[in-house]
Amino acid sequence: MRRALAATWPAAEEVAMGPFMLRRSAGGGQRVTAARALPGAEGLAAALPRAVAQMQAWGQRPVFQILPDTPGLDALLEGGGWAVGDPTIVHAAPLSAFGGIATPPLSTFAHWPPLAIQEEIWGLGGIGRDRLAVMARVAGPHVSLLARDGDRPAGTAFVAMDGPVAMIHAMEISPALRRRGNAARLLARAAAWAAGRGGEVLALAVTEANAGARALYAGLGMRPVLRYHYRVPAP
Repeated sequence: MRRALAATWPAAEEVAMGPFMLRRSAGGGQRVTAARALPGAEGLAAALPRAVAQMQAWGQRPVFQILPDTPGLDALLEGGGWAVGDPTIVHAAPLSAFGGIATPPLSTFAHWPPLAIQEEIWGLGGIGRDRLAVMARVAGPHVSLLARDGDRPAGTAFVAMDGPVAMIHAMEISPALRRRGNAARLLARAAAWAAGRGGEVLALAVTEANAGARALYAGLGMRPVLRYHYRVPAP
């Protein structure tokens, strides 16, 4: 799942620096700019200042992604006063879990590239050109999804595959059309698309703070499979 996260929402560049892997991107969020420690790597404390300096030289705020297999980095940054940011949970379920979701004809579409209305919906949710650029540089199979509620565009999402794992990103539902099953229909469409390409699992990442989304995903049979958070400079 860790590999799928990186492959389906890739940084513009990854640079190895001692025990760290640095990510460089012109925007696109923390997931494509956060550095991470290589599992089992040593010498984190000695290499940390250089990694921080490199991120600053790129014009990026220093930020580190903390995964379960790098507890040493978390302890090191906590001791240095770095703050915890955006605890996140990756939920996943087999594609078969979404087979019972009703998707009326013409209620969902899968296509590439995205339509202007999708970009508009994303933009209203704060998903701008930098994140669209992340989608465009995915190397593996990928597609945009559009949901319609009657005759109204209701929501959009991006899905990409890494091996048998299909990851949903950038799901956004128009505020006036939430709680009407549109998110579930997008997930069902993503599962159907992935099944046609040899997929086995549908997954997505959601912040711990987003209780509503977490309840929706749990209700659809998606279960936590990975947790991570970020460490950022203290305010």
